[in-house]
Amino acid sequence: MINICMFGCRTCNLNCKYCMGPEQQKNEQFTINEEKLKKSISLLIQKENKQTNFFIWGGEPLTHFNELKKTVEFLKKNYPKRNIAFSTNGILLSDKNIQNYIINNKLRIQLSCDGVEQKFRSDFNPIEDNSTSIFLVELAKENLLSINCVIHKYNYSIKKNIKYFTNWMEKNNCLDSNLNIRFTPINESNLTPDFNLSGKRLQSFIHEYELLYLHALLGKKNDPIYKHFIKFPLKIIKNTNLKKCTWKYTNHCTKFATGITPISKHIDTKGNFISCNLIDSGIKPRGKEQKIVPEYCNKCKYKMTRGCWPCPAADFPKKCEFKKAWMQFQERMLLLKKLYQLNTKK
Repeated sequence: MINICMFGCRTCNLNCKYCMGPEQQKNEQFTINEEKLKKSISLLIQKENKQTNFFIWGGEPLTHFNELKKTVEFLKKNYPKRNIAFSTNGILLSDKNIQNYIINNKLRIQLSCDGVEQKFRSDFNPIEDNSTSIFLVELAKENLLSINCVIHKYNYSIKKNIKYFTNWMEKNNCLDSNLNIRFTPINESNLTPDFNLSGKRLQSFIHEYELLYLHALLGKKNDPIYKHFIKFPLKIIKNTNLKKCTWKYTNHCTKFATGITPISKHIDTKGNFISCNLIDSGIKPRGKEQKIVPEYCNKCKYKMTRGCWPCPAADFPKKCEFKKAWMQFQERMLLLKKLYQLNTKK
């Protein structure tokens, strides 16, 4: 997936306190440099050497609808066989012109909705608004919708969120769709300390996520309740997360932010490679990009493991309670997976 950030389109119609986007959201002039953008995309496609799709970011893309259309038109013209998606909070999805444009161009949407605790972001909940919900159901049935639910200390229950989203799907007769719903724990950061998972809330989250992974491991992919939620834990819990690495072998974001590589998977419409899909080349990340391993990592068992690597666009926290628990959880799940596979072979 290549992330395309619309240069200058930083404003959003929400102001989520845990968002890792730029604190200064003042817009600049939208710019799309087609020739430079094509060169940057070609360079990344050659390096990846595989079929790559596109994901468009802002700001909130639908508050910049004309700029979104220009970006989509560029991508469709130059890469007609590749899928195009964008992320949205859904507030403007009730607009019929926007709905028609999305359907006519077969755009995929990642809806950002925090389920049972959506109220922490907004009084408006797109899946509870009648006209918006009808459209979202249509997208789900056309395999054009995914939902991202952010997990933090005020929204830590996987179980409650599964029940919430399942009730919505049952009510709207789309439980048999291919809708994928993932739970994304917030990056542990000094920028958002009030939302960092810790203590009992962290343990509750880990326990419920563990149950979700076990459902996935035991082959519940066709379970009408769980099939929408288990793709993500299967995808992210893997043996390579426990391998030791150096700065040279970390993720694309970190390698670019630390100057190890001149390219990343994130490009803005000016054609510049950027360190984060939410931050175009005209503004600096909110946090301090760390180029050395934090001191508190030195005595940790998981120091320099792939799965423990933090977001380079955020400040490192003074401690890493979440990251350590997250790595311990993955270690247990990978062991269970190995035992399960050995047992099923007998």
